[in-house]
Amino acid sequence: PHLRVLSKLTDQIDEVWKEMETVRLWEDGYAYDIKNMMIEQACPFLEERTNQYMRDLNNPQIRSTFSTVKLLKSGESRDEFSATVRSSTGGQEFDLFSGGEQQLTSFACGMALADLASSQAEGSSEILILDEPFMGLSSMNCENVINFLTQILGQRKSTILLISNEEELKNLIPQSIHVVKREGISMIEV
Repeated sequence: PHLRVLSKLTDQIDEVWKEMETVRLWEDGYAYDIKNMMIEQACPFLEERTNQYMRDLNNPQIRSTFSTVKLLKSGESRDEFSATVRSSTGGQEFDLFSGGEQQLTSFACGMALADLASSQAEGSSEILILDEPFMGLSSMNCENVINFLTQILGQRKSTILLISNEEELKNLIPQSIHVVKREGISMIEV
């Protein structure tokens, strides 16, 4: 009978240990802030995708890193989602990038965030809508974006709606709808 009691007590102790591990996990999550913990897990995905998109856009010199810890000038750290962007050709801060470099970096980050959202959805969307992705870009980078859209994203998305006021790009877009505004009313021009 003592062995049966001992065995039963051992099983109960094992159960208590498992419960304590679960409580510790939740305790750590809430002590750390579960939102930060979830975002921290997404950082490597965002970083990999953003940097891949920069390579796809023929700008591999621009690299992004994502973190949930921000280092303050005082040397202390604070829990805060941050993105750091550096260029091997000189720019050490996003604010010091040219307007075109900022636009391309924002475009790549936006695509990475869209991929993250899509990875969490049950079904991915076949439609992509881009509003003025060429603003501030050089003609070479405009062509890089068009090539990226037609050669890479065109294989993943069945429809890409591109909104742009850049007249000189019309010849680079395979199919287009021209919308004009007359007397305050937008209409399709045929």
